[in-house]
Amino acid sequence: MFYKNKLDERGLNSDYLTTFHLMKDYLTSKHINRLVLYDILEDILVMALDNQQRNLKPKEVFGDYQQFCDEISRNAVKETTIEKVGLYGGLLCIFITLLFLIGIFNNHGEIRFTADELIRYILTFIGIPMTIFIINRLSFRLEFGRYAIMIPLYALLICIMPPMLSPYLPHSIIIPIVFIGICILLTPILLYLYFHTQHKNYFSYKEAA
Repeated sequence: MFYKNKLDERGLNSDYLTTFHLMKDYLTSKHINRLVLYDILEDILVMALDNQQRNLKPKEVFGDYQQFCDEISRNAVKETTIEKVGLYGGLLCIFITLLFLIGIFNNHGEIRFTADELIRYILTFIGIPMTIFIINRLSFRLEFGRYAIMIPLYALLICIMPPMLSPYLPHSIIIPIVFIGICILLTPILLYLYFHTQHKNYFSYKEAA
């Protein structure tokens, strides 16, 4: 997450700290504008610290944690389509650039991969954020057990998907260098679009508040 500053959680006791982390992870999966999300988490942190001093339990303050977060999410400023295109498009271009760095050049100005290699690279790139997203979305259902299944879930994805998908792809896949060059040029443009739009929407929200 692209927080403006690190949230200071040091004053929370173990119960409130666990609850706060569950809320933070769950809300991270709700596609809220990241700067707005920071403000929301800061408000939740202040709320937790205040009620901890009153010796109230987290359940007494927040009630049903997931319902509490869902209500916050419904009223929060979401990431716009432009933000998503900028972020995910920029990350995709970075991934293709990484293929350029780890690929094998031939004499025809191309980078060639086997189907298994390309699938494993793609799964390595998208598998980690997808696994984290799933784990975060299930925060309140799995709680402490969610990290225990994260590595097996990711390993299962890496081991099972390539043999399933590779028969449907050509044995040898070529990525032209010109395509990679376009991705290298697009990367800063798309990421700038993401951060610019993110800040613009955030400041519009603050002015309207």
